Amino acid sequence: MRSRSYSTKAVLAVGFCLLWNVSAAHAENWVRIVSNPDDDPSFADVDVDSILKGDDGLVYYRGREDMGVSPSAVDCQKQIFYVIGDGSGDWKSSPYPIKPGTDTAKEADFVCSRA
Repeated sequence: MRSRSYSTKAVLAVGFCLLWNVSAAHAENWVRIVSNPDDDPSFADVDVDSILKGDDGLVYYRGREDMGVSPSAVDCQKQIFYVIGDGSGDWKSSPYPIKPGTDTAKEADFVCSRA
């Protein structure tokens, strides 16, 4: 019989996704972080109850934008943003540097100040 060996990253990713699904049913305290002028329908909200600092130093949270809800993470020290639900599987391999003054920077500042 062949045994299966799962990588630590894969197990953590699955566990984290399950945690997000469970916590989503219990905690929703959305705060609007970015609101644009009337002719621009885009926005960014953060579920304050979902903000959690992980053992890996990243701050995890649920964000909601005009495109939907997605679990995200921020490295507050390095100013790097990650979209966990981007479908890539290994979301840490797709970092997005945070540019000062952007909506993403406002969202990251909010989340990091509450971690």
